Amino acid sequence: MPLRVALCSAMTLDGRLGTDNRRKIRIGSDRDISFLRSIRNQFQASLMGGETFRTWPLPPLRTNTDPYYQFVQTQKGIKEVLLSDNFRYERWMQNELIVLYSDANVYNKESELCMKKGIQTILVQDLSSTELAHYIETTYQCSKILIEGGGRFCHPFFLAGLIQDIYLTIVPEVMGGKLSAGLCIGEELQSMEQYTLEKADIFNNEIVAHYTKKDL
Repeated sequence: MPLRVALCSAMTLDGRLGTDNRRKIRIGSDRDISFLRSIRNQFQASLMGGETFRTWPLPPLRTNTDPYYQFVQTQKGIKEVLLSDNFRYERWMQNELIVLYSDANVYNKESELCMKKGIQTILVQDLSSTELAHYIETTYQCSKILIEGGGRFCHPFFLAGLIQDIYLTIVPEVMGGKLSAGLCIGEELQSMEQYTLEKADIFNNEIVAHYTKKDL
């Protein structure tokens, strides 16, 4: 089965994927969480950045019990999350939590703690976004990967042409601010002209849009 990579995210009115102060906040409504659950049911793995995991360390909510991998790619580490009173590892037990470290020093410092928590750790230093996606595909037999993260984390996957589907929930009641990252960062990312808007609906004052890449 060919590799399928998709992005699912909630976006503020001003096109941001978070807020300026990075405080722990859920942008979407309960309906958006249900939508995310339905999307996750179509995939075999989620991949999120360390910042997303640190600000909202909740397990991938799903309605089926098929094997599912949760990958967290981090450079700074997640030690403070694992030691936090808010982290409940048992809530992740439906899924296989795997931390992908981009920094060897951080990996060496945290691997023992993760092992005690039953969390697998892998050093993926110097892997590009394309190499990382294919590593997950070949090592874990995951041909369907859902990207969940902020603009800075998603950007390399866009540049590599890996994102084939985009699921966006636009929340008009929330403003992100100029310091928070948007879906598009810098001038290198091509415009949305490479994607087709397949569907857009309005639910509870939220706009839900699905885009697919035109060359599919």
